Amino acid sequence: SGEVAATLIGGLGDPSVFLRQAAAASLGRVGQGSPEVVAALARALNDYNSEVRKAAARSLGVLGQGSPEAVAALVRALGTVGYAAARSLVQLGHASGEVVSAVVSALGDSHPSVQKAAAEILVQLGQASPEVVPALVSALGDSDSDLRKAAASSLGQLKIEDGTQLRRVLIALNRRLHDRDDDVRRAALTAIRRL
Repeated sequence: SGEVAATLIGGLGDPSVFLRQAAAASLGRVGQGSPEVVAALARALNDYNSEVRKAAARSLGVLGQGSPEAVAALVRALGTVGYAAARSLVQLGHASGEVVSAVVSALGDSHPSVQKAAAEILVQLGQASPEVVPALVSALGDSDSDLRKAAASSLGQLKIEDGTQLRRVLIALNRRLHDRDDDVRRAALTAIRRL
């Protein structure tokens, strides 16, 4: 009911970490993805406690279907919440092309941890969509070696059926075989073998 949700939203501001975490988790179980609940959970993604942020991210993954606000908040939280935000985006992504677009945009984020998380979950979100493959190929040329490695690994997990697209991916991965970073070279070689 609305009263329960209002009480739980109030609990997100409680001084007790335990109560804030419980409120964030319970909001996901109440099953009401109203704009007020989504906004409150999005604010909770900025809590100083990581467990509260993770609970809020998980609840947004359950309640955020069709909510651009939930998607945007989870994309912003990739760097601070990590796996919980990524998993929630994957949950939301099965029904939404806007999630794929938002995560593709996150590849250009200024925070390397957000970029890396985006590259790693794109494979789960977009398969070999026209938007995902070029974004990952572009990420292979980034200055951050962790992002190049994540992009190579993700490309190796895609099912690329278009011959022209596959050729572009293989050429880009081949260039990474000469990368200055050993891990990037290994990821590129593994990806080529998988494709």
